[in-house]
Parts: sequence; structure tokens; C-alpha cells
Amino acid sequence: MREDNFIEWRILAGKLRGTLSSKEEQEFQAWYDASIRHRKYFERLGKLWDSGEESEIRVDVEAMIRDFDRHVEKRKRISIRRRWIQVAAVVIPLIVLGTVIYWNRGMKPVEQVAVNTLLMPGESRAKLTLSDGRVVLLDKMQKDETMIDAGNSFIRRGEGRVTYVKGSEKSPDKVEYNTMEVPRGGEYVLELSDGTRVWLNSQTRLVYPTCFVGSERVIELDGEAYFQVARDTTMPFVVRVGKNAVRVYGTSFNVSAYREDANMITTLETGSVGLWVGEKEYRLVPGDQADVTVATGTVVKYRENADAYCSWRNGTFIFEEERLESILNRLSRWYNVDIFYQNESIKDLHFTGDLGRYEDFMEVLKLIGLTTNVEFVVNGRNIIVKYK
Repeated sequence: MREDNFIEWRILAGKLRGTLSSKEEQEFQAWYDASIRHRKYFERLGKLWDSGEESEIRVDVEAMIRDFDRHVEKRKRISIRRRWIQVAAVVIPLIVLGTVIYWNRGMKPVEQVAVNTLLMPGESRAKLTLSDGRVVLLDKMQKDETMIDAGNSFIRRGEGRVTYVKGSEKSPDKVEYNTMEVPRGGEYVLELSDGTRVWLNSQTRLVYPTCFVGSERVIELDGEAYFQVARDTTMPFVVRVGKNAVRVYGTSFNVSAYREDANMITTLETGSVGLWVGEKEYRLVPGDQADVTVATGTVVKYRENADAYCSWRNGTFIFEEERLESILNRLSRWYNVDIFYQNESIKDLHFTGDLGRYEDFMEVLKLIGLTTNVEFVVNGRNIIVKYK
């Protein structure tokens, strides 16, 4: 049986042309419904296909389809593995199509030395570990709500989100903790028992109680998350990151604190927070960003456009004169790729621009390359960055 991640190019091409048989239409629909990444991919392909400015591309695509069909048949005769054929059948046509578009516009395409995987954006998926050791995989699109008994509370599971609902108004006898882990190439939304909403970015781990008790609402973060904290002046909300902490009463802010990064960056969008580093508190107002060097505890405050650092939760990456290394670190987690640099000096180049979070990765690389004088060599999930 064909895996849900794969579909033959002729099915996509037939859908664009409107020539699918009923059986092929079912195959396309199953693939299309299997993942938001598939839908975004096909929407992008459809926009290119329907573009009035590039209508001449269709001639090239039709010729490419015929050539590729002959290529696949030849490969089948020499027993190339079926999976390689299926992946190539999806990826190669889009690369060729994108290349035609950019050549027509006088733009240099991304160098592609090998294609063996589909570099799609992330999607809603996470692993939830309950206090009794049970593990709930949240990888699949969950359209119908289901309830999970978590002891002190119930967990309402829906599409791309879980919500904690208190089991009773009485305070529990003991605090029970859950852990949500979002892998590279993933994202998830969590609503805590107090109504606080948390957007978890890729490669992020959050430890939190199923129900808040005591004088503080304390959670632990490793990775990046955006918070909309439910206001409660009697019980401050505390985000612990290693030895540091962010204390708030009701506000929205973003914290980026990956274990492998040298810095913890807190960006305040609304309200006010107190950033505790050691025994000292640094107060932030909207538009403030605090950059903590973890090894030394040094804190530097800036005035920044908070939207640029919080926009990822709304489907957009906004970069304003940001270092290329920082940008590519964020993209590598989201697209689940590994980045290598031919020269260390490339890391210090800067880029300004808005990028769609669900765009095809090849398109994203081309846009970055236009203004940074770099090009990308793509080999599977390994990306080599070099000067043009």
C-alpha cells in the first residue's frame, strides 16, 4: 500500500488539468486530506499553474511530465526502489516548475544536487506524557473532540490543540505534571487549566501541572513558546527556563530559550513582565526585548518590533535585519533540515523580509538568496550555504 506521504506526479498533474478518473480522484483526495502540508503544497502548485503571467509554463510542464513518465518506466525496468520513484515523482516536477519560473524572471535558482525527500513545512504534532506515564501521540489531524482523563483534570483534544478542564472546583491533594514535547517540524497549541494559551514551536518541551494550586502558576520551558496568560493578580504566572524565570500576571509574550542556544530571548507584546536572572529582576514594557547570555547571566534590553518575534504563531516569519545564522536556525527546526556553512562569515550576513511559514522550502531559500549574495546546495535534508 502506498504511504500517505507519497503521491505520483501524474495524479497531481491530472488534478490540475481536471482529467482524473474517479479512482484517481479518490487517491488524490486521500493524500490531500492526510496532512495540512499536502494541502499547502498543492495550493502552492495550483497558484503557479493558474498564474496568468506564467501561463507559458504549462507547455514546459506538459513536456516535463512526458519525459518524466519515460524516465520512471526506464527506472522501473532496472528495479530502482519504489519509494525513490514516488518521492522523485512529487519533488522533481515542482523543482523544475519553480526553476522555469525563476529563469523566466531572470533569477538564479537554488542549486539542487540530490533529491530524496520532500522538504515541506511543519504541521501540528506533539507527544503528550501524562503523570501516570501514559503517552498520547498528537501527530494526526484530530477533527472530532475527544476527552482524556488526566486525574485532576480532563483533557479535551481537538484539531491541533489540547485544552485542560478542571475536574472539580476543589484543590487537588497533590499536583500532577504533564509534559508536551513538539518535535522538529512540528507545532502545537495548549490551553492550560487557568485559561492561559501557549503556542509551542518546533523542538520545544513544556512541563506543567494539570491544575494550578498554591501561590504561583509555575511551568518549565525548553525551546520556544508564545504565551497569552490569563490574568490572576493573586497567583502570578512563572515560566522557568533553567536558572532564569519570567514572572507575569496577565500579558502576552514570546520566549525563545533552546538548550543548545547561548541566549534566552524574551519579547513582550502586551502587559508587563519581570525577568528574573539570578537574584535580579528586569522589568519589561511592551516592545522590550531582553537578551540573556545564559553562561554569564548578562542581560541586554532592546526596543524591538514585537510582531516580528511573535508572528510565527500566525503563520508568518518576519525578519528585520536579522543574522542569517539566527534565521536559518529557526527554519531548520521548522522544516526539519540541517544547515552547514561553507564559510563562517556567512553567518553574520543579514536579511530583511517576510516569509510564509507554510511556503515550500525551496521557495524560501530562493527569496533569502536574492538579497544576501548566498546560494544553497540542497542534498536531502542537508543544506550547504555558500557565497555565490
